[in-house]
Amino acid sequence: ELFRMVFRLFGIRQSQGRTKQPRIIFQVGQVVSKSNHFEYILNVSLKEVDYIIRNFKDSRSERNQLKNLGAWLGRITLANDKPLRRDYIALKFLLVEAYDFNSLPLILPFVCKILDHAQYSKVFKPPNPWVVGVMKVLAELYECADLKLQLKFEIEVLLNSFNMKIKDIEQSTIIRNHNPEPTALARMFGISSQ
Repeated sequence: ELFRMVFRLFGIRQSQGRTKQPRIIFQVGQVVSKSNHFEYILNVSLKEVDYIIRNFKDSRSERNQLKNLGAWLGRITLANDKPLRRDYIALKFLLVEAYDFNSLPLILPFVCKILDHAQYSKVFKPPNPWVVGVMKVLAELYECADLKLQLKFEIEVLLNSFNMKIKDIEQSTIIRNHNPEPTALARMFGISSQ
């Protein structure tokens, strides 16, 4: 019980941007990924993500919280060669849904921060098909979605972490060709609509 309280306090402070020491977060992320409590910590983090997305009020602090949670999730999963499975969170689905519901300013930086931690991985660096697949959707959004400069910059920073440029990534066609009806979208990504 004490462990849960300490993690919640740390997780909340980190998601609110109060914990600014990347080295400490890096070390905690390594310990967490090897911990017996990994699944619990991952689930608490994902519940916080879900809460922010469902209750988003378009505030800068919420965008920063979600972006920091993205960095945390990438740190405890991808950076430690642990997959972020689709049943946990489907990044391509989130991006397409964010496009449909005009919430890219919230979701796109979150996804970029998760993927950014693949640079520390042995398994999830490009040409990993899952990472490249998400990058292809980001490339399509970059070219086709009339993104604000700040969001384009998020994608450029991510690609720069892998010494890549937007021209190096083949665009997907998911954004341009998908059916925006929510149940069809969920079916397309193999997600049960609840």
